[in-house]
Amino acid sequence: MFRKGNTYTRQDISAAVGGGVQDCISHSGGRVVAICMRPDMNPGAPHVLLVGKGPVKEHYGVILCTEQTNDAVPGFTRQSTNFWQFEGNFKVESGSDKPATIENHKRRSGPNDIQMAIHLVEV
Repeated sequence: MFRKGNTYTRQDISAAVGGGVQDCISHSGGRVVAICMRPDMNPGAPHVLLVGKGPVKEHYGVILCTEQTNDAVPGFTRQSTNFWQFEGNFKVESGSDKPATIENHKRRSGPNDIQMAIHLVEV
């Protein structure tokens, strides 16, 4: 489907796996179908996904960490406007919403609305 190192548009990704063209945690049918991270907002990308504040973001962060822990989903990092590099397929290694974990990530990243940090492992 995707080739590691190649770049795709969000429209390409959506056509292949479903989901929207703007969500970081792209979802379809109640499932996470892809993860698209901006490195400026996720300095540990593609191995650390920082989930920001908002009901949809938080909901799918929880879904990924609780219901889809064994599911591999394609992971992408933004290279430039609408160019997303395929980094491989990832599954959740761990997730945390503990204040100490969140504070640690806030110091290293731009967003200050981090609600959860999800550690991913390539499969």
